Amino acid sequence: MKAKAKLSNEKTEELLSILSMYNEKDIIYPGVLIRKLNISMKETYSLLEKIKEDGHLSLNYEMYCFSCNQFTGDIFQTIGQIPEEIFCESCGEELTPIDNSIAIYKVKYVK
Repeated sequence: MKAKAKLSNEKTEELLSILSMYNEKDIIYPGVLIRKLNISMKETYSLLEKIKEDGHLSLNYEMYCFSCNQFTGDIFQTIGQIPEEIFCESCGEELTPIDNSIAIYKVKYVK
């Protein structure tokens, strides 16, 4: 995995330990890596993108309502797939594709 080259040995071991808990089709939330590895958002997305380039992850978008701080459970492979009209089932707030989508990664290949 190319991504581990930028991390210290200790953080690389932590990353590998975290990733070993995931199975095919599981969702990896960048916030988990940010918290567990204590690295920046930029570093986290850079790592995830490199792992994606290696063919292990795919980028997806999950809808998130900032009004009630809930994920809607709706996951899309592209921004274009998000319906123009989508509402939060918890609070009824109308969501917009760009403002209310969070980049997440889906495991597509596990060694």
